[in-house]
Amino acid sequence: MKQDKALRKASRSWHMKNAERLPSNFTFRVMQRIQAEEQCRERRRRRTEIFVMCASTIFCLGMMVWQLGAQLKTMMLNVLAETHVGVVLLTSVAALFFCLLDAFLARKFRSRM
Repeated sequence: MKQDKALRKASRSWHMKNAERLPSNFTFRVMQRIQAEEQCRERRRRRTEIFVMCASTIFCLGMMVWQLGAQLKTMMLNVLAETHVGVVLLTSVAALFFCLLDAFLARKFRSRM
């Protein structure tokens, strides 16, 4: 707010000799504010994209289960009978862990740059 008032005063009285002047870091502060707004907009866009991807994935999986319910049940029973459940669970947990680790490290290193 102060910067807006200072800009108005400076623009009104720019031709006077004893006119009020803009602060020396005015441009820097304005650019900081613009960058902060752009980052906020980018975060909102990412959240929206993630929400849409999750919703469409859940919808597609629901439709697949609804359409192929009996076939999927027999297929899963056959897979579980032929393989060990522990191997499937361990692989799933490991994949989830590495996905979360990747997201955490990407966020951590992005904030340092």
